[in-house]
Amino acid sequence: MRVTLEAGVTAVRDAAGAPAGLKIAVERGIVIGPRMQVAVSMISQTGGHGDGFYPCCVDLGLFGIRFYDVPGGVADGVEEVRKATREILRAGADWIKLATSGGVLSTSDSPKSSQLTVEEIAAAVYEAEAQDKRCMAHAQGSQGIKNALLAGITSIEHGVYLTDELLDMMIDRQVYLVPT
Repeated sequence: MRVTLEAGVTAVRDAAGAPAGLKIAVERGIVIGPRMQVAVSMISQTGGHGDGFYPCCVDLGLFGIRFYDVPGGVADGVEEVRKATREILRAGADWIKLATSGGVLSTSDSPKSSQLTVEEIAAAVYEAEAQDKRCMAHAQGSQGIKNALLAGITSIEHGVYLTDELLDMMIDRQVYLVPT
């Protein structure tokens, strides 16, 4: 964190990985680093990009890491997504991150697969906005990007399979692209 700050980076947004405690430690001067906005966890459908289940019957968590003080993000249906969003906000998230498509590190889906329905994503957007927060979508596949845009997401992460139509939708809705 100190090296990042010394390199001139004064603010960062962590898209699901850093707990709110790290952000608080920076704010209190316990850890030297840039200002932080954190997503804490990522909401995923069962079997989706953020589901840490592996065929060997072991649940390793997102990317093989399990933090026990961070709420899990696997949710199916509007009410489960609503609850997961509230739990992640309670844990100190500045952003809500949703997996609306598969990813390259997933074991059981492809980056082009569509995940979470428009209604599920919209429930998270509603809950986040009620707390003056915003939502980002891990979205590589075109349908996952479109669903996120239709639901009112603020930021698209990756956008690998963007089309001209989707770019126009992003411009019309003033949605950011983070092409990592």
